[in-house]
Amino acid sequence: MRVLVIGGVGFIGSHIAEHFSSRAQVRVLDNLRSGFHENLAGLDVDFIEWSITDRDVVRKAVQGVDYIFHLAAMVSVLESIESRITLVRNRGSRMQTNPTPGTIEIAIVRG
Repeated sequence: MRVLVIGGVGFIGSHIAEHFSSRAQVRVLDNLRSGFHENLAGLDVDFIEWSITDRDVVRKAVQGVDYIFHLAAMVSVLESIESRITLVRNRGSRMQTNPTPGTIEIAIVRG
């Protein structure tokens, strides 16, 4: 069994990675924005430090996995609202403001 934990260095994600590390091959995708790589200390996981806003990286991360746990999120509601407004002004791209639909789409297409 192969498991991908997106947002896997945060509190919940790292516990999911820990739970499965002795039962499956675990891959973690996280940009370390609000979690800590130390949360994975001692675990046998494949760690990818990158953002889910990059669809190519997400496509590679989902390759060969059986289960995906998507826990990536901004910690602060206020920050997520302010960040969304800033990103829209700067880039005009919805993908940059909410990468979750793109991540789910890639997972579904992957099958």
